[in-house]
Amino acid sequence: GMCYMENVKMENCTIINTDLAFEYSTVDVQANSRIDSVKNPISGTITAAGIGELILDDPEISAEDTKYQLAEEQEYAIRF
Repeated sequence: GMCYMENVKMENCTIINTDLAFEYSTVDVQANSRIDSVKNPISGTITAAGIGELILDDPEISAEDTKYQLAEEQEYAIRF
């Protein structure tokens, strides 16, 4: 969901049943919900209640270019 997009801006939203979100996208996301999985975002900020799985498996994407702010204290799976 919501992949290969530039300048995705989402505010005060609920993301339901979405996996592999934001692949190769630039994002500014403020979600009230947990996101099932996020894969290889290019850059931006993702604020959410939590992330089930964070997939960073493209060596050409700098993981440091995307910031994550999670409401839940959690240990989520990160796949490289």
